[in-house]
Amino acid sequence: DNNPVNLNYAEFVPVANDPAKLVDQLDLLMTGGLTATATRNAIIGAVSAEPAANAAERVKKAVYLFAISPDYAIQK
Repeated sequence: DNNPVNLNYAEFVPVANDPAKLVDQLDLLMTGGLTATATRNAIIGAVSAEPAANAAERVKKAVYLFAISPDYAIQK
């Protein structure tokens, strides 16, 4: 296995059908609710582009995008 980190996304899969709600939950968890509006909207757009039937991928994409965002990297 080349993936040394295994994340459990199960908690967020039930809300993945609502990208704004998913992003709101991850925003609180990952940035303490301090994500910029532009970043939030970009993540919602990217998550919305993923088919709704692929809930786990929606969550993974959202977490990844938060993790590489300046809002996550630079805590205020």
